[in-house]
Amino acid sequence: MFPFPSRKITLQSPLSPREVETALQALTGEKRSRTFRDIFLGRRSERPFLGTVGSSTFLIQRNINYRNSFLPQLHGRIASGPHGSTISVHMRLAFWVELYLAVWIGLVAFVMVPATVRAVYVPHVMVVFGLALPHIGFWSSARWAEWMLVEALKAQRDTPTT
Repeated sequence: MFPFPSRKITLQSPLSPREVETALQALTGEKRSRTFRDIFLGRRSERPFLGTVGSSTFLIQRNINYRNSFLPQLHGRIASGPHGSTISVHMRLAFWVELYLAVWIGLVAFVMVPATVRAVYVPHVMVVFGLALPHIGFWSSARWAEWMLVEALKAQRDTPTT
C-alpha cells in the first residue's frame, strides 16, 4: 500500500514444490507469543523465520530477539515451474501497522492545515519521520529475508516487480 514499503519478487528454484515446502518448513519455527522469561533469558527459536508453511503457500517473517513492527511479512506461493519451482513472494508490512501509520499520518496532516507559523515545521517533520521510519526498518530485513530464501532454496531471482 503506497506510501508504505512493499516488494514482490519471483524466485526460480531447481527444487520440486514439495522440496521447497520441506526446505521452508526446516527454516520456519512456530510463531507464538513470547513471555517475559523468554525475553529476559534470551530464548528464541533457532530457526531464521517464524510463521506457517502450507501445501503451496507460506506466511513467514524474520525471527528476531527484539520488537520491530516494521518487519516484512512474507506472503508466498509455490508453483511448479519449467525447471523445478516458481516461488512468488510479496513482502509487506503487517496490515495493522499500515492501518496505524495511515491514521497517524492522516491526523498529523489534518493538524498541518490550521498550523500556526511557529508550529508549521513540526507536523512536516512528523510526516517525513512517519514515512521514513517504516522504510528503514522494512528494507534492512527485506534484503536479508530475500537473501536467505535464495540461499536456502538454491533459487535464482527473476526480475523483481517491486
